[in-house]
Amino acid sequence: MKTTIYLAGVCATVAVMILLITSSLRRGEAGFTLEYNITGGFWGRNDGIVLSSGGDVVYRVRGNTVRSAKLPQQVLSGLTSRLEKLLSSYPNGLKLEPEGGADYFIYSLVVRRGGRTLTYMWTDLSRVPPELSHLHTLLQAITASLSSELNILIFIDVGEPVANVGSTRRIRVTVFNLMPEDFNYISPTPCHPDTRVLLHREGVEPVEVYPAGFDPSMPCIQVLEERVLKAMASISFEYDLHLSEAGDYVIEAHFPYMEAEGRRFAAWTRLTVKG
Repeated sequence: MKTTIYLAGVCATVAVMILLITSSLRRGEAGFTLEYNITGGFWGRNDGIVLSSGGDVVYRVRGNTVRSAKLPQQVLSGLTSRLEKLLSSYPNGLKLEPEGGADYFIYSLVVRRGGRTLTYMWTDLSRVPPELSHLHTLLQAITASLSSELNILIFIDVGEPVANVGSTRRIRVTVFNLMPEDFNYISPTPCHPDTRVLLHREGVEPVEVYPAGFDPSMPCIQVLEERVLKAMASISFEYDLHLSEAGDYVIEAHFPYMEAEGRRFAAWTRLTVKG
């Protein structure tokens, strides 16, 4: 009887230890750091970001820190989800050799997680698989935001990077002000939304997509209005994409609609529609 109780106690203790070790390993795997760099081109570009799983991001030029920021949770969650899909599809890294020409950018992504270091390198964006392209476009947007003194970040949430022909995909475009001060801008109201979204497909004229519930045909008296995007705040709009044909689409988002001279805030992401 005592032996049975003793063995049961040992088994329970071992089970708890295994659970704790497993949980610890999972937490270790969940944490990551990544380095995204862009080099090359005729003017010798060399910049990028270093980002941790906690959302801390540093922008560097030629290895020197220029500025840092904290990513909003929505952006960090989207980035983590896209990273997980890439690691699942290409668990040993990926290297795509350049095809022709001498003037091109070299993109590199180094991911450190769970004691492993994985490297992804590519040059030709048209040959990048959807999992990498989906992550790359977000890394581009983050880099562009931090490379400017006006840290405005556009996040395009399209969900999965692949959709079926004939479906309608609702996307969300969010504009974040990562600065500690308000951002003032001028936008026409109420005729136009604050963000402008264009849908591109090769061989077809770009199509402007309007926010859900917005009717561009309604009569409207346009008035220029000063608006404010509060410090560390955001604005969001949802759009419905009606995907009637198969192909590779590029979604382009701008903020604000009327851009002041010298200020251009834009982001892109890709969506593959299968028939």
